[in-house]
This record gives sequence, C-alpha cells and structure tokens, in this order.
Amino acid sequence: MKKRILSIMTAVMLITSLMLTACGSETPATAEPPDTAPADTVTQVTDTAQPEEVSEEPEPEPTIVEQCGITSPATENGQSVWHCVWFGNYWQNTDSDGDGKVTQSDDKEPIKWRILNVDDEGNALLLSDKLLDITEYNPGELEVTWETCTYRSFLNSYDKSANAYEIDFSADGFLNNAFSADEIAAITTTKVANEDNPVYGTEGGNDTEDKIFSLSVMEAMNPEYGFTKNEFIGPDENPEKFYTDADPGRVAMTTGYADAKGESFKGEATDKGAGLYWLRTSGYSPKYPGHINLVGGAYAISVHMDENRVYLRPALNINLNDSASMWSYAGKVYADGSVRDNADDIDSPVTQNEVSTWDCIWFGNYWQDTDSNEDGKVTEDDEKEPIKWRVLDIDDDGNAFLLADKNLDIIPVNPGELDITWETGTLRSYLNCYDASANVFGLDYSSSGFMKNAFSDVEIASIETTKVVTPDNPVYGTDGGNDTEDKVFCITLEDTMNPDYGFIDNGLTQVSPMMEMWLEDHDTEGGDHTADNPSRVAVTTGYSDAKEYSFGDAKLKETDQSPSVWWLRSSGYNIMGGTTYKYPGHVNGAGSSYAISIHMDNFRVGLRPALYINIKDNTDLWSYAGTVASDDTIVEVPHS
Repeated sequence: MKKRILSIMTAVMLITSLMLTACGSETPATAEPPDTAPADTVTQVTDTAQPEEVSEEPEPEPTIVEQCGITSPATENGQSVWHCVWFGNYWQNTDSDGDGKVTQSDDKEPIKWRILNVDDEGNALLLSDKLLDITEYNPGELEVTWETCTYRSFLNSYDKSANAYEIDFSADGFLNNAFSADEIAAITTTKVANEDNPVYGTEGGNDTEDKIFSLSVMEAMNPEYGFTKNEFIGPDENPEKFYTDADPGRVAMTTGYADAKGESFKGEATDKGAGLYWLRTSGYSPKYPGHINLVGGAYAISVHMDENRVYLRPALNINLNDSASMWSYAGKVYADGSVRDNADDIDSPVTQNEVSTWDCIWFGNYWQDTDSNEDGKVTEDDEKEPIKWRVLDIDDDGNAFLLADKNLDIIPVNPGELDITWETGTLRSYLNCYDASANVFGLDYSSSGFMKNAFSDVEIASIETTKVVTPDNPVYGTDGGNDTEDKVFCITLEDTMNPDYGFIDNGLTQVSPMMEMWLEDHDTEGGDHTADNPSRVAVTTGYSDAKEYSFGDAKLKETDQSPSVWWLRSSGYNIMGGTTYKYPGHVNGAGSSYAISIHMDNFRVGLRPALYINIKDNTDLWSYAGTVASDDTIVEVPHS
C-alpha cells in the first residue's frame, strides 16, 4: 500500500510504458541476486583470478492484469468474489429517448463481465454480469444441438448457413452489435466442447469454434469458476436427479432492454429481476438445452418455454494483456450480488489508458441537490443527502484518504484582502468550524462551519486529526505558511498531479498571461498550470449554486450543477502584489491545476473537502457507494 502523504514536493514522472501506469501500480522491486553456489560447495580463487561479474536479470515489468490485481475467483467471507472488467457496449437500462422502454433507439452502455478464470499469460474466461438479451434457441420443432440452434448463430452474428432454420443474424446479432471490429478481433475464437447431457445422455452434437458461447451445465458447477460444485438432485418421489441446489453465484439479473424485447415471448416478465438463462448443454429433449433458474439452480433438463422467458448470458475468452486498450477494470462482485461490501475490498484508484476509477463511500450528510420544500432552490431549509467521497488512497490497516466527489459549498476565501496562508485564511476555519481566533479576519465559524453541519459527533470523532503540511508555491515560491493540525482540509497543487491518487500527472507545462510576465522578469522557462484533464474535474451542487455570496462587484450566478472551479490550499501568486498570498491555487472547470491566484471578481470557486478516516475501525459509519471514473462512467450503489 502506498504511504499516506498529505503533501509531497512536485513530482515529475516519466511515463515510459502503458504497462507501468495502466492501473496505478508502483515500480516493481528489484529481484534478489541469484545464489551462485550450493551451501556445501567451497569455491577456491587463485591469486591471479578476478571475481566473476554476475549480471542480474531485471525483474520483468508487471502486466496489466498484475497491476490491476486481477485473479481468478476467490472465496471471501464464505462466498465467491469475481473481479470484473468493462468491455464492449450494449443496450441495457438507459431509456435515452424517454419513451418508457429500452430499445435499439436508445444509447448503449458498457458491458460488465465477471472473470471466471485467468492464467499467467492473461488469457481470461469472461461471463456477462447481467442477462443481456433474449432470443429463441429453437423457433420450430426441429431437433437441434448447440451447433445448429439459432441461439449460437445470434450470439456470434452468423449467417443463415450456421443454423438449422437458415436464419441470417449477420446484420443484427449480438457480436456485431456489442463490439467494434477491433474488439471482435481481440476476442479469442474458442473451441467449444459440446458434451452429451450428463444425466440423460442426450447428444451434445459436434464441437464448434465460436467467439461467443454459453456455459455448459458442468461449467456452471465448476468451483474454479466461483460456482458451487453441488450434485444433481431430484424430487423425493422421482429417482431422476437432474438439477442442483441453488447457488446465488449463478443468479443473474435481466436488463430493461432484454425485458422489453422479451414482451413478444411467451412467459412472464421479470422487470429487471433475476431471470432464467440458457446453457449450451442439450437437455432431456433435443429441442431445448439445460438452464439456470431464478435462484441459481443448474438444470440438466429442458425448461418449459410456455411458462418462462429464458435469457442470454454470453461468455467469451480474451487475452487481457494483449487487449489492454479495449477494457477497463470494473471492481469486484460477490456471489450474493453485493459490490465490495466491506473495508478489505476498498482499493486505491486504478488508472488505465489515462482513465482513472475510484472506489467511493457514503459518509456524512450535507445539503446538495434535494429541494425538499420545493421552493425552487436548495438551501439549509431543505433535507441533507449522504455525501459521496472518492477514495484517493487506502493502506492495509484501513486508513483511507477521502476527497469529496463534488464541490459541496462556497465561501469568501479572503473577505478583507489581507495576506493569508492556509493557516490564517477562512477556508481552514470554515471547514473545521474554528472560532474567531483561528483566522486573521476574526470570523467565528464554530456554529456554522462545514464539519458540524456535515457530520454527527460520532462521525467527527472518527475523522483523524491530520498534520497538514502546505509547501511553498512550487513555481513562484509564495510562502505556504505554518503546518497545521486539522480534520478537514483542501488538497494541494502537488496532490492534484499525484498519479497514486488517480490524477494524471501532466506537469505544470502551460503558461498563463501572468506567467509570461514573470518569466520575462526572471529570465527563466516553465509554466504555472497543467493541461486540462477530466481526472480533476468536479461539479457543483444545487446548494453551493444557490448560496449567493458577492465577491467585489460580481454577483454569483447559477451553474446548474456543472463542472466548476475549486480551491486548493496551496499558496497562489498575486502578480499585482508580488509573491504574497491573497488567494490560493485552484483547479478550473476543465481540470487544469493552477499555481497562480484566480481573479475572485470574475469566478465562483467551490469547496471540495478532504479528510482521513479509518474505515475498518468505523464500519458502522459508512457504506460503499460504487465507483466513479474520469470518463464519466458512474456505478452507484445506493446509500445503506
């Protein structure tokens, strides 16, 4: 685990390889030198002999799979847990056109896949997390196998020559709709073994070679894939044993698209609940295959099509190392359907292909976007909502460094135009509810500041008091002031360029107009802000938008919860007054970090608090909130 460091000097990191940065891992340790002789061997060296130089083989760079920590399924807390990836896109639950159902007229969403198995080379067997579609396995009365059924042709977008009914799926099958040409090329063509039914002996048909397939009934009972290895059983009065006990790890939810498409099928809808899904193993009848039922029982017998809809749960093989640019890490899923429900499963950020993904937790409550009294704006008369925090770092003991997901508030940072530092300004006093003695303006925030409004007494006690170090401005040398001890704080300019925290380190390479003047005066080169990057972008809340402070002659305007500027605690630079600190550095609405002061008469600047809490010691005070990514992918787990 990475060390907890609130403030570091500016790091200029050379990214030499995608594999070193894809998941935010650190450089691997140097290998130990090999032992050159057995312990019981005596090596004699003559006077003229020179010691033989032993060249050490450098330790190979970690693969993308190793950097992301991806493994085959494991058992935690008595249940299976799968690593997941996003790969491909399909219609699922987004009704983008607002017509009340999800169809092919709506937007696609990334597909989440569970990793059932992965080897040292990165070859992985993936199973879709949800039931993505519905189609007929056998639309007529012919006897079919996996090779000749319409389901196989639909999954692989085969033409009419591939199935017994000569139906052409080349233009509208799953494969061509879910993946780009490059993604299709990356999917391994797999030799699919089609064994006879293990209970009834029904012929499984010829083996096939496919990119997309369903699991067999025995694969759905394979403990190496995270499934329960339970024996076939049957009703007491029936000696035939053709189904297994339930296994929550085999249960899968349908999507709005699959449900809407299934309205023309016989059987009852599931409304995005658990659904039955096809296996590829022939059932008792050579007309239909086995299946998984609503509680995860594996059936070797055919399902009754007149009573139930049966969905599609595709599987595929892909080499994750070779296709690193096409997928992104999607966290873990437990057999009971929960997503990272304990402290041990919360991880530091993962960065792949310059897209960062943070685990998030709910902790505390604040006014945000709920206009509960319906007066048209969000104020302190409205109800508070749980606060979502991004986990910037976490160690093995559960000490977590958190940053608010949104800009939660806004205050005047320097109401008296005095020279200030983090120690003496209003930001620190307001965030920590300090009294008038803590800032040079004599403003008392002991009863109206952020911390007491956002957290209960128990929650405040759980927040660690942290030694807050504020370095001098790395460009202009503006004094950062004394170190402080605070529970809530703003992060530094250096923090916003720290890849360990999920931010892209694109360096202070950009030059502002003020910087050009300074460069000319100091006869030097450089820049004072970074390029824009979405990893640093944060949006406002309705509460902060409606909180109308006046700065100079400018009245704050509504921003509709859009990306906005947010304060750092680092000392800025005032070109008019020299190297004094009247305003701190900031991050702009496009995610550019600035070492220079912002013009307060022209901008509204939000507060994005940070804090430390040990989540292992305080499990009853927070709950998992899902993930957010810098490409705007949000997987939210409701507050509990």
